[in-house]
Amino acid sequence: MTEFDYTPEQRAAIFDRGSDLLVSAGAGSGKTSVLVQRIIERVRQGGSVDRILALTFTKAAASDMRARIDAALNEASLAAPEDLHLARQAALVGQARIGTIHSFCLELLRARHYRVGLSPTFRVAGEGELSALLEQVLNDLFEEWYAAPDGRLQRLADAYGGSRDDSELALLVQRLHDYSMSRPHPEQWLRRAAGCGEGGSLDEQGFAPYLARALAGDLRALAQRMQAATQLSGLPLAYRRHCLTEADMLEETAAVPGLTQMLTALNELRLPSLPRLKKGAIGDMDENGEYVSFYDDDNIQRFKERRTAARDSLKKLKDRYCSRTTAQLEEFWLTQEANNVMVRTRERLEGEERREKEISRVVGDVLIEAEKYTTSSVVGDGIYLENRIDFRPYMERYNCSMEEVTDMINNSLAEITVRLLRQQPRFQGLYACGGDVTQALCGHFGAAGLDLKDEVLPLAAYGQFSGGEFDGLDFITKGGSQGDKTALNVCVNYLKEKLFI
Repeated sequence: MTEFDYTPEQRAAIFDRGSDLLVSAGAGSGKTSVLVQRIIERVRQGGSVDRILALTFTKAAASDMRARIDAALNEASLAAPEDLHLARQAALVGQARIGTIHSFCLELLRARHYRVGLSPTFRVAGEGELSALLEQVLNDLFEEWYAAPDGRLQRLADAYGGSRDDSELALLVQRLHDYSMSRPHPEQWLRRAAGCGEGGSLDEQGFAPYLARALAGDLRALAQRMQAATQLSGLPLAYRRHCLTEADMLEETAAVPGLTQMLTALNELRLPSLPRLKKGAIGDMDENGEYVSFYDDDNIQRFKERRTAARDSLKKLKDRYCSRTTAQLEEFWLTQEANNVMVRTRERLEGEERREKEISRVVGDVLIEAEKYTTSSVVGDGIYLENRIDFRPYMERYNCSMEEVTDMINNSLAEITVRLLRQQPRFQGLYACGGDVTQALCGHFGAAGLDLKDEVLPLAAYGQFSGGEFDGLDFITKGGSQGDKTALNVCVNYLKEKLFI
């Protein structure tokens, strides 16, 4: 590109002086060429290349820029051999400050370490050292936050921790930190981000359309994997049709409008099992009993492996986007003979009269069937997305925070539990999901705390209430989302064994 090839905008970027300049353009549009030419023109006007600072993000980009400046200066010097200034500048390119932002900052700190209180022998930590240091900082912070009396980290771990420990929460904190540090003003971005989710329905949140697009993209990618698996030769026609139907189901779920409805559809999505082939079948036949194709056992095995991998990816999507608590409850309802009663969340927030009416209804429904079942469950209807409500009107009505609104809901569950234990002596043990519910129970029982005796699962503990009206009552408390779909059953069965039920 010669001087005469530049556009008016590029020429302005090359020759304008006396003010700050921002050059913004797409990839391959000639930004580096313009910058190199601007440096060359500055040198031609009497500037010195060793007085120019040119920074890039990568070493490769820095090397490329240095090579371009070197070539341009040598070309200019050869074109004007009488210009000693240009000849001298061509010889000084090796001393020019052309490098990455990181290398420049390191050089600056080495030269001025005393200005920021650094040891003159400081060095850049390796990736392994940084990883170990970050892990230690997170562990120290988590220990400090777990010890805080407000229990906020426990609730966060219940919602976002892993199935065995809080490692997934730690990873989430690390990813959030890394992303925020890529922003121009990390702390400001974090404060703004912290305001997301303050009241309002899920679809009203600013992140909802982005998350919906990401989920739809993941589902369509899985559908494409299913479709690609059917392209293998020698597959049973029934397998092809079945797998294409599964791909259609994934596409339909991806096309559901709105994040809430899409998550509901994803949670309800069940891909059917492959149809069985006739024993000894070697191919597909037409209506006349003639073979129209023959099976390839190797490709059938490849097909099954690819389909299984896609289904496993779908399971991971469900684990990532959908509530584990809901899956655990549905597994419990399918496998346990229990009297299950749903509590309407909205009724617990619509004033004392409606709250009392709902509590009485739930207690009555449980007691009516209590003699028929060894186990009863009381669950808020908010476990399903379509029943979740906007807390903001209640925050405004009662002039309180979101935590205080959730306390109203948890206190209603605790009140239901107290009345059931008082009126039905057959209830000898209790299971609670979520640290906030456990805290509400302790308060209503007048208990001093819990005497923990055993670990049922990671973040699920067995023990007894200490003090209060129900002193010694057997109890299991589990982090809300901890464990796989069998976790609730494991806890309930453990409690039954303890009570000889």
